[in-house]
Amino acid sequence: MDEADALLIERAMRHVDNRTRMLLYWCYIKQAQPEVVCRKMSIAHRPATVFVEQFRQAQAAVESLLNKETA
Repeated sequence: MDEADALLIERAMRHVDNRTRMLLYWCYIKQAQPEVVCRKMSIAHRPATVFVEQFRQAQAAVESLLNKETA
């Protein structure tokens, strides 16, 4: 990733909802374990697929915004 990519991601993050932003913050910036993220964000930690699905949706939301911005 270079500075241009970082700028695009930063811009996209401004447009996602707060819950998505916080989920990605806990996972990428804080690098917290899924159990911690679930506890902090009131996400069911069992089954694990609940967390995985929400995490993937958050990633997809940012990716969708990035695709719109670069198109």
